[in-house]
Amino acid sequence: MFECKEFIADHAIDITGYRQNAATKVAECSFLGMNFAVADTADWQGLLTSHASTEFSYIVTPNVDHIVQIWQRPDLRAAYEGAKYRVCDSRILNKLTGLKGISLQPYPGSDMVHDLIVTARQDGPRIAVLGPIPE
Repeated sequence: MFECKEFIADHAIDITGYRQNAATKVAECSFLGMNFAVADTADWQGLLTSHASTEFSYIVTPNVDHIVQIWQRPDLRAAYEGAKYRVCDSRILNKLTGLKGISLQPYPGSDMVHDLIVTARQDGPRIAVLGPIPE
């Protein structure tokens, strides 16, 4: 149910203890069947604003409700697994992983979008923001 690549913890630690890729400073941890990308907010900001690839990719920011929905509706899983990064949007999920001594370093999607807009450059990556339809 819980696995963090190249890392086993008995207590809470700083993320630098289990970074997997020094070039991007993004680690991967699996929790409740979802592989989360884990990095400091500053590392995400640097990665997102310097992304030079011309290939289409997307990021999802799952929260507790998303995890429940995926378990109830397996057809949603493909959309989450297709994302380049799955970044924790939930302080609740982070508290649950904290019981195992791990931090998913939540970076809520609303904060991520705000940071992308504030740091937008003419030569920066092209972005699209998708969200739910108002009911």
